[in-house]
Amino acid sequence: MTYRSPHPRHTAVSRPSHEVRPWLVLVVLLFIASAVLAVMAVLGLAGDPFIVGLAAAASGATAMGLLFGNVLGGVGAAPCPSCGAALEDLDRRAHFAGILCRHCGHFVEGEGGRVWVTEEGAIADTPLFGAALPETLVWPPGCVVCGAPPTQHLPIHVKKHDAAGTAVNVAIGMAMASVAGFGIIRASGTVAALAVPHCKEHDDGASLALGGPTEFMILFRSYAYQRAFCDQNHVVALESDATGRSKALRRALPRE
Repeated sequence: MTYRSPHPRHTAVSRPSHEVRPWLVLVVLLFIASAVLAVMAVLGLAGDPFIVGLAAAASGATAMGLLFGNVLGGVGAAPCPSCGAALEDLDRRAHFAGILCRHCGHFVEGEGGRVWVTEEGAIADTPLFGAALPETLVWPPGCVVCGAPPTQHLPIHVKKHDAAGTAVNVAIGMAMASVAGFGIIRASGTVAALAVPHCKEHDDGASLALGGPTEFMILFRSYAYQRAFCDQNHVVALESDATGRSKALRRALPRE
């Protein structure tokens, strides 16, 4: 995920010692077993040296996997760099973005065990910053990606997975949204469609998804536009499934 310069203030992702300690003990024991088996294989002290050597290699490989996957890696928690509230289910090694703090409403991102507040001017590669979709809406001025004067309104839609509606319903909703240039068209509460303002340089600034208090949510590439959308429509910010966090932690989160 490509962003502009990250916010300099950051916090660290960590795991409780009681969760790490058993894995660390197991890693140490496997390394010891690997070393002992390797010595036995070299000195020919037990059975077939080749078989013993394979066992030593397997023990070492398992220890390395557990070390990086369960001791140094895995998921952990970190204080929000904005307000200090706990942020859970964060990857300690990989890059992540679009994590929403439920206490202060700021999005954060991180990598390599560090977490920082996402810049308000951040532009994600794909729609990531979510907001609840109201029954009627007001678009903040400008293109949803860059803020330039819009020259086109491009339709997007989403349908509930368990809906009995047909493709015709979706097509009708898309056509109506395209003609209207604004607003939301729904078919029996199962389909949402709207036309999104873009400039001539952009055509992928937003997408629709399921979730949140209104059952539908809109995701933006632009963090600044997402915040303006929430402010003007008086809706809550939402976290996208694209963050990879567990569903239990994706919820409607109020903003200050």
